[in-house]
Amino acid sequence: MNARIIDNLPPVIRGAGSPANEERMRIAGWLEDGAAHMIENVVDRKAHNRLQQKIRNIAKNKGINVTVRYYPETQETGFQGLVESSPVATAGKKTSSTTK
Repeated sequence: MNARIIDNLPPVIRGAGSPANEERMRIAGWLEDGAAHMIENVVDRKAHNRLQQKIRNIAKNKGINVTVRYYPETQETGFQGLVESSPVATAGKKTSSTTK
């Protein structure tokens, strides 16, 4: 049996390792880290709307609030998962305090 070193594994076409599922897993990870991310080469508003719908659906399934923005001048879609500990997520929340 012979083996050789390659630069990348080819994309898996079927099953749980499909490119669409791998993309969803990558987006889910980005949403959970709470950092702002930018996706490049979003060629038009229609492509942005499809991508935004996908991002919002993944966020909803994970129970994460998300902010999504489109930048047509640079053809990019930016998004950020708003996790509970981030300052953006807690900015508008009311806090309750109890006194004894």
